[in-house]
Amino acid sequence: MTQVTQTAPELAYPGHRPLGRLSTVMCILVPTGGALAEILLGWVWLSPDLVARLVLPRLALEGASVQLDGGTRLIGFLISMMPMAALLYMLHQAYKLFDAFRLGDVLTADAPVRLRRIGLAMVALAILRLPASTLIGLALTWGNPDGQRSVAIGLGIEDYMIALFGGLMLAIGHAMADAAQLAEEHRQIV
Repeated sequence: MTQVTQTAPELAYPGHRPLGRLSTVMCILVPTGGALAEILLGWVWLSPDLVARLVLPRLALEGASVQLDGGTRLIGFLISMMPMAALLYMLHQAYKLFDAFRLGDVLTADAPVRLRRIGLAMVALAILRLPASTLIGLALTWGNPDGQRSVAIGLGIEDYMIALFGGLMLAIGHAMADAAQLAEEHRQIV
């Protein structure tokens, strides 16, 4: 009598099984994080109290006269969507990258492209945070009388770190593309 055992399908690159497991987890965490970020952003802008507690201190507007009516909060939400769009694009690219890794597509031409897109999205996110913060501060104080409007321009260490990490992802994407091209050339020689 022959005994047949079934195992989980192996990845195309058996040496990358830990990468496959990690990628499976990331395929759950990445869209969950994106959905939570969008839900929380909407939740904050729906509540004047949350805007006062979370947004105003970040913009150095605590104690300032601000307008927290529905229209102003809607404008604040829409302005906040500028950097959120870059974040969601980055998360989409990360999901596609991890999904390919999960399926065993590790050393393909697609991975460096996704890494570069992630890097560009991170740089865009860092850049978009500055005008978004400035425009939100202006929108929140626009209803004030002349002389009481506020324009705050702030660049924090987190913006620098996001841009730096984006640059790192760009460099890794370019290096990975060069490595994939070199590997393909070696395959053609052999």
